[in-house]
Amino acid sequence: MNIQVVGIPWFNSNTYEVTVARFADADGFYPTYSDWPQAAEKLEKDIITKGTRVVRAYLDSDTFSKWLNDNGTTDIDSTVRAEFADLIASQHINT
Repeated sequence: MNIQVVGIPWFNSNTYEVTVARFADADGFYPTYSDWPQAAEKLEKDIITKGTRVVRAYLDSDTFSKWLNDNGTTDIDSTVRAEFADLIASQHINT
């Protein structure tokens, strides 16, 4: 059985604004955390409904910061966030 897994970039409420401020495309985000969860949870539910397992890849984690440093990444955009989310999702395959 082949189970699809997708990572979704995710935020914690207490660090949302600080984390988003680091992004090259920060102007495309909701200004505060309270505006963000509803859209993110809808996306998550839509993906799950299609039979795909979702893994939340927290962007304010030590793991994300270490990954950025290890890769020499300073320009954080949607491509970088997707790469990190894919990495986190791949670690959950068959778990």
